[in-house]
Amino acid sequence: SGGILSRVAEKAKNSVDSMITTLDPQMREYIYSGGDLDILVASRQEIKISAIREAFQAIFGKATVEGIEVQVKTIATQPVGFAAGIKSAEERLEAVFQNPNVQALPVVAVENFLLEVGEDTWYDLGVLILKDPVRQITLQTFTQMTPVPTAVVSLAQEDTPLDYSLKWSGYSVTIGSHMAKNLGVHHSEWHHALTGVSRREMILLAAKSLATLYKSSLISE
Repeated sequence: SGGILSRVAEKAKNSVDSMITTLDPQMREYIYSGGDLDILVASRQEIKISAIREAFQAIFGKATVEGIEVQVKTIATQPVGFAAGIKSAEERLEAVFQNPNVQALPVVAVENFLLEVGEDTWYDLGVLILKDPVRQITLQTFTQMTPVPTAVVSLAQEDTPLDYSLKWSGYSVTIGSHMAKNLGVHHSEWHHALTGVSRREMILLAAKSLATLYKSSLISE
């Protein structure tokens, strides 16, 4: 009977937790924080932090996920191409690891970049990289791609000075700023305005895949 009562109690607790997080999504952070998993996000953007927090808590049950401010200095403000996008994310990771106040925790970096697929066909997508220095685990996933009008890419190209020192890796202005102006929305909302899918949703799905891969890596150790 103890087993039955235990399952009933657990089911009741989960129902209450679900009700609370439905009424107040911010309570999810407090209910599901804790456990043995601590993750750092190489950013202070809430869109990135909240998406990664939700993903890892969904896969691990409980996890504490916090963000830390970092700056990318060797890659263009708007990275173009896989190499530049991945390099920018890797620089974010290294900036966290070089911080003397940060413990050796797993870190996730998110970086959106432009990709030309064919001639004058452009997409925006994001790379997510997780690096666990203690267990020597490095994993990466990508978000879905969002089409970007060629005219908007041309504007970013035109607004980038000819003497921009990082021009080899992209543009000095973000595509998001031009897309937001074109669509009349905040720069963080242009994905949703264009496609009906928010950037946070895209990061969340990619982060769930990343969290699942990470959990599998830990189990196989």
